[in-house]
Amino acid sequence: MDRGLRAPLSPNEEIALRRVAYGSVDVASRHADRLVKLALVEPHELGLRLTTVGVQRVKALSRPGIDERRLLPLAIWLPPIKRIPLPR
Repeated sequence: MDRGLRAPLSPNEEIALRRVAYGSVDVASRHADRLVKLALVEPHELGLRLTTVGVQRVKALSRPGIDERRLLPLAIWLPPIKRIPLPR
């Protein structure tokens, strides 16, 4: 169960997971097989559907990838940028 939340997904697998979340039946079988192995989706009579872990993973995908609190130390070390006037 925890493995599905931590396992890295390729960009195509992320797209496949989002497609299942939106109810699409157009998901490549190789990506669907891996998502099933990770317990992110499960077979359903109409195709695939998200598991509880899959719902959590989709919510995690929609979060911003950059933690703004981690950028502050970088801003301290970067010198300010001065604009150079362009000749006209």
